[in-house]
Amino acid sequence: MVRIKFVTDKDRVKGNYLLATKTVVRRLKGQIFEITERDVKLLDENKILYRVLPIPEPGEADQAVRNPLTLSP
Repeated sequence: MVRIKFVTDKDRVKGNYLLATKTVVRRLKGQIFEITERDVKLLDENKILYRVLPIPEPGEADQAVRNPLTLSP
């Protein structure tokens, strides 16, 4: 799986439509899309601009959100 974000709103609209009609796409918060390697080639063939984003390691997101408990004496 690859996570991408489209460069412009125009690319996002065109890319979202193309992916939704030709394949299965997973849309995440923040206009981030999760697609397969094969779908990357589809975007490239249609000259739709995007940036590849890193996928966080399992547990990283949990640690960023989790707050330690504090006890009052």
